[in-house]
Amino acid sequence: MKYLPFVFLFLIYACTHTNEQTSKKSLSNALDNDTLSYTYQEFAKSSRYLVEHDTSVDSTYFRVSYPKFPDSTIMGLVHPAIWLEGEDGFEQAAQTFIEGYDEFVEEESTHHVSMAWFKNIQSSVCLNTPRLLTLKTTYQQYTGGAHGNTVVVWSNFDIVQHQKIQLSDIIIKEKLPALTKMAEQQFRKMENLADTASLEKDFFFERGIFALNDNFGLTKDELLFYYNEYEIKPYSEGSTTIKLPYADLKDFLSNRGKEYVKEIERAVIDGKK
Repeated sequence: MKYLPFVFLFLIYACTHTNEQTSKKSLSNALDNDTLSYTYQEFAKSSRYLVEHDTSVDSTYFRVSYPKFPDSTIMGLVHPAIWLEGEDGFEQAAQTFIEGYDEFVEEESTHHVSMAWFKNIQSSVCLNTPRLLTLKTTYQQYTGGAHGNTVVVWSNFDIVQHQKIQLSDIIIKEKLPALTKMAEQQFRKMENLADTASLEKDFFFERGIFALNDNFGLTKDELLFYYNEYEIKPYSEGSTTIKLPYADLKDFLSNRGKEYVKEIERAVIDGKK
């Protein structure tokens, strides 16, 4: 296998005006005057080593797309939701990944690389109201082996109080078992399981007991829980998303949770006008 040095590809640019218009037209931005403004920042960097195949040439790369908010306080609040591995920003993240690959190629013990590596991060705004912000961040990475891995993380923020929203903020503590039971019923329906079927054999729940995780998102229609690959099922079975409509959650919501849902419903109504 040959590794051909070439000039580093370096690309960094802010989203164009079209990107901004796309954000403004989304339902989540229905209340334009009061919601957060943002553009999507994009950045990509490639390794200097090419990997040759029979009919093509490939390169290891790092790529990221994420919302950039003019308000530095908001950027500080959402930073951990975008940079899941604790990086300072895109330059450090790209350099760490590309240098890791280059060092691997340059090791004396490395005689053959059949596939280029990649790391692709995409963080997007899924909900944006005067009080609430929901981000969905997808990490896709391949660093050798049979297949790559994908991790999706949902993050929700109260931008008035400047804090990340926890499940305990929106669900009454005493109602959590009942909410879990509702989610389990939906999960069993999705998996075509009887109410009494065991979850120990084919799933990874501790002691075979269904449990909610803390990877949840507030969307315009429902509260969703996202389970990543390997989290509760084998890789071959993929990820799992459980969606609970707000209309079914009235008895479970705390006062703060009810305020959030009213906020979302108001944005939906205004977006249809």
